[in-house]
Parts: sequence; structure tokens; C-alpha cells
Amino acid sequence: MLNEDFMSFVVGSDQVWRPEFIKKEKDAFFFSFTSPEKNLISYAASFGKEELGIEEELLDYKYRMSLFSKLGVREKSAVKICKNLGLEATQVVDPVFLISKYQWDHLSSDGKCDISNKDVIYYTVDEKNSPLIENFIKQNKDCLLYNNIKNISFNLSIEEWLYSIKKSGFFISDSFHGTCFAIIFNIEFICVNPNIITQTRMKSLLDDLQIKHRLYSSFDEVDLKKIQKLPIDYEKVNNILRALAEKGKFFLVDAILNSKVDVKLKSKIIEKENIRRFYIAKNNKYKLWLKYQKYRLLSKITFSKRRSRYKLKKHASYLEYKEALNILNIMK
Repeated sequence: MLNEDFMSFVVGSDQVWRPEFIKKEKDAFFFSFTSPEKNLISYAASFGKEELGIEEELLDYKYRMSLFSKLGVREKSAVKICKNLGLEATQVVDPVFLISKYQWDHLSSDGKCDISNKDVIYYTVDEKNSPLIENFIKQNKDCLLYNNIKNISFNLSIEEWLYSIKKSGFFISDSFHGTCFAIIFNIEFICVNPNIITQTRMKSLLDDLQIKHRLYSSFDEVDLKKIQKLPIDYEKVNNILRALAEKGKFFLVDAILNSKVDVKLKSKIIEKENIRRFYIAKNNKYKLWLKYQKYRLLSKITFSKRRSRYKLKKHASYLEYKEALNILNIMK
């Protein structure tokens, strides 16, 4: 239905191309349901890490991305990944920055709640970090001079979440988008993210905005007194952001209105990939069947957690085997 109703398809942003996240939905995130004449675009798509994995994964991504008219990615590392695959990509800013602070202010005004600029607000995507954050705040009460500590990680509407960040006296997060909204609302903040893999997107953004000193891997690295002596120059940051937003808007509008779709080339790429997949399926069919039978047996003769694990592996291997059979049947 979508293929019949639209000419251009845009995917993005966030970690829409992170292999671990889209294993079962890869066809959807790469628009495999579209016909060759459709204009495929990515805007601020992220791989969620600095490099892709095994050769088969690289070949699969190269094929899928080569069908796109324009590739807009979020991080410098993503541009590098595309370049290593022989593809040209443009780094564009996350879409939360494409609308004005005024528009976010307007949305947040519907979420008024009991927050003051004497409160320290924190937002974490990993609840295990909450005790670390609260301990850091309490240890630095002489610097932060707060009235209350508020966790906005759960049970808030979008409007309340935005309002809480906008009104905070100081903001702490391990989240990319939490950090984005602290920047949008010009709030003093630190981002403490111990995960080196997911730090990629924070590093890229804060480096572009020339405030990379606000990103840390642990609270042991944070010298709050030093930070408070060097507040963020938001006039400078906002000027950089405006330029990045204009670049992003131009990229998106140009990609939608002016992309030229080479239907013959796309058809050849698809045909070549189908042949490659046919021979892989043909060579691996028996191995995949054996793999499925192995986990099918193990899921019957084992107990407790092992049985649960083998059931999951049985299901995954069955899907692999069925996919190989489907490819062989289609290409007969």
C-alpha cells in the first residue's frame, strides 16, 4: 500500500541502522518493499557504533544502502562507515534541532509541573545509573546548591519531560536526546555515559558544538567546580546549531525534490544481489537445516534456563533456514 501511495521514503533518525536493533525488521528500515523507481532517503540515520561487523553484514548493508538516492547520517563515524563501503554520505544534525526553541517551548508549556531552577534534574536510559547519579549530586551539594533532586526517567508525559529539562537548574544524563534538549533549552549540563559504543553519537554532536568537555565516561572524571567556572557559551553554540539546522533542512528538501532515481541501475543492483543470495542459500541450505535440527533436539533434552536459550536459538535457526528456502523458491 505505501509503495503505491508515495514516491519518496525517508528513514531516520536515531539508531535505525544499528544491526543489533533491526535484525528482524531490516527490510522495513531499508524500504525493501519499495519498487526501483522510488526515491529512498536517509536523514540522520545512525549505526549506533563506529564500525560494522562481519563481511556478510558489510555486503548486506552496502547493497541496501546503494539503493538510496541520498544518504544523510548523524555521526562523523557513520560518514566513515559509508565511505569504507564505497558510498557517499552527508553528516546532518539530529532532527530535534530542525525546529526552533520557540516551538519546543510551546510544546513544553502544556507540561507545567513543580520544577524550579533550584532543582537538579536527571534523566537516564539505564536505571542502573540512577544511584550513581544521585550519589554524585549529593556529593556536590556545595557546588550545585539545589533544593530537590528529580528523576524524569519514568512516568512523565512528553510535555512534562520537556518542561522539567527547560526549568532545571542543572541537568545530568547518560542519554543522547536528553543532552540534545538540555542544549536546545540552553541548560548547564553534563552527559556521563560509560558505554563506549553508544558514546559515539554524543562525541560527534558535542564536538561539532565545541562543548566536548561536557561528556564523560564516569563521574570520577567530573570536576564540577572547574565546570562551573567555564559555563557553556550558548550564544556561540546556538549560532553553530542554526547553521547545522539550515544545512540539514537544505539536505532534506533537496533530497526529496531533486534526487534523480536511476531505475535501470537499481534494477541491476537488485538482480545481482538476488543472484548472490541464491548461491549463498543454495550452499548453506543443508548447514542451516542441521543447525535447526541441533537446537530443536537440545531444546527438548535440556532443562531450565538452558532449555529457554535453546528454544530461542531453535526459533532463530528455523527462520534462517526458512529464509534460505524462500530465496531458493523465488529464484527457481
